[in-house]
Amino acid sequence: MEKKYLNKFVVMKDHVLLYIYGLKHEATIVLEKEDYENVSKVHWGLMAVGREGNKKIIPYTTIDRTSIPLGRWLLNVQETGKRVEHRDRNNHNFLRNNIYVAGKRDYKQQISKHGEDLICGIYEIKQKSGKVTGFKVQFTNSESNKKEWISFNAREFKGLDNAKEEAIRFKLSLIEDNSIQAIA
Repeated sequence: MEKKYLNKFVVMKDHVLLYIYGLKHEATIVLEKEDYENVSKVHWGLMAVGREGNKKIIPYTTIDRTSIPLGRWLLNVQETGKRVEHRDRNNHNFLRNNIYVAGKRDYKQQISKHGEDLICGIYEIKQKSGKVTGFKVQFTNSESNKKEWISFNAREFKGLDNAKEEAIRFKLSLIEDNSIQAIA
């Protein structure tokens, strides 16, 4: 089966993964279960935005010849000058508690004010041969205020899918804890 232009959804216990396969890029998007029905009715592609050397790959759909990024579509943002941002800076995490609408001024203040305590992403652990053997999550320890890693090995979790699910579950718990701390 050819993967070009394919959207694949995997419903997990507490969220949904959207796999988007395009000509140049592939991405895994995390969504709320509540958004699954509406998001699954639309075809999603990937586009690169930003300056050369600092491009982000973001999911989008096309409506009336206009590209609409997934975040704007989910939050129904129509005003110009507004953008959808991610609290954890992972532009593939579209959980509702992670995305918000911001103007340019709000975004710059958020980066300078909270930049050091944001959670980083989930990464594959690969052997030299390129085989994926697990996943690791980088995060900022709230007590020491230092970046740390935790690994989820496929052997330890009896399979790569189980290791990936646990890494995602761990990251989601960090995001939820971080959102609660940011509100308090």
